[in-house]
Amino acid sequence: MMSEKILLVLLVSLVVVSAECPKECVCNQRSARCSKVTNKKLFLLQKLPKNITSLILTGNRITSITLKEFYNFTKLERLILNHNQLNSLPRDVDYVPTLKHIDVSENKIKYIDTQELRSYKHLTVLHLSGNVLENIPALSHARSLENLILSNNKINKLSPNSFTGLRKLKYLKLDHNRLGFVYHGVFDELSSLQSLDLSYNELEIIRKDLLSKLLSLEELYLQNNSITTLDDYCFRNLTLHRVDLEHNRISRFKADAFKDIVITGKVSLNQNPLHCGCWLTDNTIQRLIHNGDIQGICFSPLALKGRNLKHFTTSELGCNNTDSCASNRCQHNSVCAVYNATTYTCNCTPDYKGVYCEYLTTSDENNDVVIAVSVCAPIAFILCLAIGWYVYKKQTTYPGRCISKEKLICLACLFILIFLFALFVGLRIACEFMEFC
Repeated sequence: MMSEKILLVLLVSLVVVSAECPKECVCNQRSARCSKVTNKKLFLLQKLPKNITSLILTGNRITSITLKEFYNFTKLERLILNHNQLNSLPRDVDYVPTLKHIDVSENKIKYIDTQELRSYKHLTVLHLSGNVLENIPALSHARSLENLILSNNKINKLSPNSFTGLRKLKYLKLDHNRLGFVYHGVFDELSSLQSLDLSYNELEIIRKDLLSKLLSLEELYLQNNSITTLDDYCFRNLTLHRVDLEHNRISRFKADAFKDIVITGKVSLNQNPLHCGCWLTDNTIQRLIHNGDIQGICFSPLALKGRNLKHFTTSELGCNNTDSCASNRCQHNSVCAVYNATTYTCNCTPDYKGVYCEYLTTSDENNDVVIAVSVCAPIAFILCLAIGWYVYKKQTTYPGRCISKEKLICLACLFILIFLFALFVGLRIACEFMEFC
C-alpha cells in the first residue's frame, strides 16, 4: 500500500513537471535543458518549474541575459550558458541569491563590467574560458569565488588588483593566454589558493616573491611557457605537491631557487634544454634530485644527452674541465648550449639573431624607426607651425614685403638641424630604453 502511494506521488509530480515544461526544454525535478532559445524566446523560461536547481542553456543563440525575471526560481544554483553568443556577463545576478555557479565559456565576451560584478557577491564558480578577454579588471566584488576559470582567452596582462579580496579562491586557471609578465603582488591576497595554472603562456622568468604569499598552494602548472630563469627564492614559503615546468627553455638553475620550499611530490623539468654541468653538484640540488623531488633529462653536453638527472655520478659531469657556458655572453633570454669544453652556442628566441642573439630579427628591425619617427613627427610639426607663424607675422607687420632668400635658406637649415636632432633622440630612446638595438 505504501509503495503504491509513493508511486502515485511520483507520477503526479512528473505530470506537473511535464505540464510546466515548454516544448523547447527537457525537464526533471532538479534541472531543465533548453535548446533553440534566442533573446526573443527567453520569456519561455518563465514557464519552467520554479524548483529546479540547474538550468542548462548550452548551444543556443543568446547574446545577453538578465536574471531579474528569475527572482522566483528560489532553488536555482547552476546556470550553464556555454557555447552561446554572449558578449557580456549575465546581469542582475543578485536577484537569484541561491545561484552559485555560472558557466559562460565559449562565448564572445571581451570586456567585464566591474560595476556589474557587484551582483556576483554570492557566486562560488565562474567559468569564463574560451572567450576573447584581453585583461582582467578588479574582481573584488565577487569575494565568495572559489573556482575561477579564465583559460583560452587573449589575456596579456593582469591588473595589480585583479584578484584583490578573493581570499576564498581555491582554483585559478589562466592557461592558454598571452601572459608575458605578471606584476609583483598580483596573487598576494589569494591566501586559500590550492591550484594555480599558468601553463601555455609567454612567461620568461619566475620572479622572486611572486608566489611566496600563496601559503595554501599545492599545485603549480607552468609548462609550455618560455621560462629561462628561476629567480632565487622564487618558491619561498611554499609547500608544493606538484610543480610542472615541462616544455620551457631552462638550461640551468641555482639551488637558491628551491630554498625554503617543501616538496611533497615532484618538480618536473622534462623537455627543457638542461645542460648537465658542474652546477648539478651543489649539495641542495643533489639532495632534491636523489630524493626524486626534481626530475629532468639532460639535453647537453652530447655525451650525456638523454640521460636522467638521477642516473649519473658527479664524475661523469667532467667538472675538471671548463664549463664553457659558465660565463656565456648569450643575450635576450637565449639558451646556452655546450659544444665542447671551450665552445658554446646560443639558441636564440624567434625575435633575435646573431652569435650571441644580440640583434633583432628582420621582422622587428623597423621598431626603432617607428619609435624614432613617433618622436620626430611632433617636433617637426611644431617647428613647421613656428616657421609658418614667423612668416605670417612678417607678412602682416610688413605687408607686401617678401622674406629674403637668405632668411629662407637659414630657416630651412635650422629645420633640417632640428629634425636630425629629433631623429637622434628617437634612435637613442629606441636603443637604450626599448632595447631595439
